[in-house]
Amino acid sequence: MEIAKIQSTEASNAIEGIVTTNIGIKQLVEEKTTPKNRDEEQIAGYRDVLNIIHESFDTIPITQSYILREESERL
Repeated sequence: MEIAKIQSTEASNAIEGIVTTNIGIKQLVEEKTTPKNRDEEQIAGYRDVLNIIHESFDTIPITQSYILREESERL
């Protein structure tokens, strides 16, 4: 599962033009380092969302209003 999280984080962020080294992504996903710039903050945010999904997928309502509410709360 950890490899999948790292690959998903790397691919999703690359689509948005957010990149760092493979080692940097791995360390951020494994929470072994803190973000050093805006790109790494975005990567850490994606990691946090993935963790929430993996931990709570069976209780998260998949509705438009819920998703939009969660997004607006993070901004």
